[in-house]
Amino acid sequence: MEHKTLVKVQVPVGALQLGMYVCELDRPWSESPFLFQGFPLLTEDDLSAVRLHCNYVFIDQARSVQVTPVGHQSIEPGSRARVAIRHHDLPPSPLAPDAKYRDRSQALPTNTTPVAHEVEHAGTLHGEGKLLVTRVFNELLAGRELPVKDCRQFVHEAVLSIFRNENALIWYTRLKSMDEYTALHSLSVSILAAGFARHLGHSEKEMEMIGLAGLLHDVGKMKIDSAILNKPSSLTPEEFAIIKQHAKLGYDYLISQQAPELASLAAYMHHERLDGKGYPRGLRAKDIPYEARLIAIVDCYDAVTSHRVYDGARSTNEAFKVLMDNREQHFDAELVEQFIQWIGVYPVGSLVELENGEIGVVVATNPKARLRPEVIVMRDADKKASKPRYLDLAKHDPKQPLKSVRRSHPDGSFDIDLLQFEDSRLMREIYGQGAGEKKSKGGIFGFLRDR
Repeated sequence: MEHKTLVKVQVPVGALQLGMYVCELDRPWSESPFLFQGFPLLTEDDLSAVRLHCNYVFIDQARSVQVTPVGHQSIEPGSRARVAIRHHDLPPSPLAPDAKYRDRSQALPTNTTPVAHEVEHAGTLHGEGKLLVTRVFNELLAGRELPVKDCRQFVHEAVLSIFRNENALIWYTRLKSMDEYTALHSLSVSILAAGFARHLGHSEKEMEMIGLAGLLHDVGKMKIDSAILNKPSSLTPEEFAIIKQHAKLGYDYLISQQAPELASLAAYMHHERLDGKGYPRGLRAKDIPYEARLIAIVDCYDAVTSHRVYDGARSTNEAFKVLMDNREQHFDAELVEQFIQWIGVYPVGSLVELENGEIGVVVATNPKARLRPEVIVMRDADKKASKPRYLDLAKHDPKQPLKSVRRSHPDGSFDIDLLQFEDSRLMREIYGQGAGEKKSKGGIFGFLRDR
């Protein structure tokens, strides 16, 4: 009888899918209601039970099974089920007052272009976005008019790039500099919020409105003393009270500039929390609009995975844990689970350690095998620099040991600085050649051209 080797991977419960085999919990089995110490997820009820009682579990990839969903809402093949937002609990949305848009079950198509073909355009767009956010901040400080038209145009181009291949722009959200945190954070929240909105089934125009809200959500920080904003040590209660003013300051500025209502409300409410312990007004769940809930999740995720003056970047899994630990109290639980489903256990640009100890950078996700992304291996098993090579973990050679990801690591680990890939010329120079391939314009993504 064939013996399957245990291939155990830690997975946040929001990223669980039917067919996965749960081999270990985040707590003793005796503290759970489950009868068996190891079981496959065969039904939606199985998924719901694990998500209710755990924050993360361990999956045995070798024992996963194919499951055809039955007995729940009808979904077109290949589409994602929409998150079941509790419409009656939410205040009217300026984006869609009747909230019917949130009932659609099929997200708009994306990834119609190979990532290698989109990455250079995405890099140019990301660079333009940084300049635009800096300009927005400078205009606010100078008391001048907000360039709303230019902001709308940027977000429009970003949404088009997301449709062509969302992996490309998401890659650039991982290129983070502590010195440019506020500008890069606003840009990343815009891109991630628009991509998440697509996953949730929003139309192109709705994606643009949510992306614009993300772009402008932190403008009020420019009115805060930079010495407090960039203080590396803990804030005093008085200093934190000043920081909290940025939400109202941003709202007042956007209202004065006749910015779209959605962007103004997102700036005002993205720090409100469902349990009423947020700011500036301490609103409870029923009074926090859907869009502010969405931006709050993306804002937290990008902040936790970024290098900030008072905190180092943490891994994707640690960011997921923060979101999962605070679901229901701070964040909308259903949106948190959908966000984790969308961004994936190993997002593009994340550093991962393989089972053999090698270190790689994720360059593409695999929707059909989320635990087996495509990576560029950059460190050998001894964590020493090695010649970069492309590896698709979803393609298994039966003659070779099964390759999988052991864990993820924070940005900057093992002296791998993703900012070195910001210059596409350097990307081409270092990574433009794959095995047996001619030099391409795809840089690190030259490995993926036409894949």
